[in-house]
Amino acid sequence: MTIDRICSLIQGNLVAGDVECDIVGFYAGDFLSYVLVNAPLGCAWLTVVNNVNVAAVAVKRGIKAVIICGGVAPDEGLISACASHNVALVTTELPIFECAAALG
Repeated sequence: MTIDRICSLIQGNLVAGDVECDIVGFYAGDFLSYVLVNAPLGCAWLTVVNNVNVAAVAVKRGIKAVIICGGVAPDEGLISACASHNVALVTTELPIFECAAALG
């Protein structure tokens, strides 16, 4: 699934990264250390955490996209880090559960 398709399903906005990025699965979670160990490679990660550490976890784990849910606005450090590491960053007003359901 492409980021463009994901954005259309969740009424999302691409903030950083590549719209043509190919996503192979999804993972939802807010504990960074747990995501670092358990998220599937090449997935899109659904979270409400919005700081630069999210980008570091995404890069280290091979996560291709981060979806910030619940109307949470990503901070500038996260936007910049995602852009520099080509991690797609998407925002949506949907809560995590509703976002996952729309993608499922």
